[in-house]
Amino acid sequence: MKHEGGEIEIYIHKNSLSEAYRMVSEIRRDRPDLLVMEIDPGTVVRSAYATLNLIQDAETMIKLGELRLKYRDKPWDDLSSAALALRLSNGERVTVIILDERRHFGDLQEVNSIYISDLRA
Repeated sequence: MKHEGGEIEIYIHKNSLSEAYRMVSEIRRDRPDLLVMEIDPGTVVRSAYATLNLIQDAETMIKLGELRLKYRDKPWDDLSSAALALRLSNGERVTVIILDERRHFGDLQEVNSIYISDLRA
């Protein structure tokens, strides 16, 4: 993968890590057949802290608050990703890469989105 090879950097907001923990835990409980190997949700979070750029600062939280005020019905982790993208781009409209099952970005006016599967094309 490009990240492991140092070709790209990945940034993530802390809210997305809590969502990753929840998702892995639910898969382990409800659909263990989907897992290639046993995985501890805590290991996923610790690995992200060790290998990704975790952004947790006042400016990102302010942008998150602004988005949350405007889009009250959107999930926190989606808004966190949008806020982080806006923070890293100094407020310019940028593209956020999202998981294929996420459907809450279509009407966010502040960012563009692309599904991760579209990157393979």
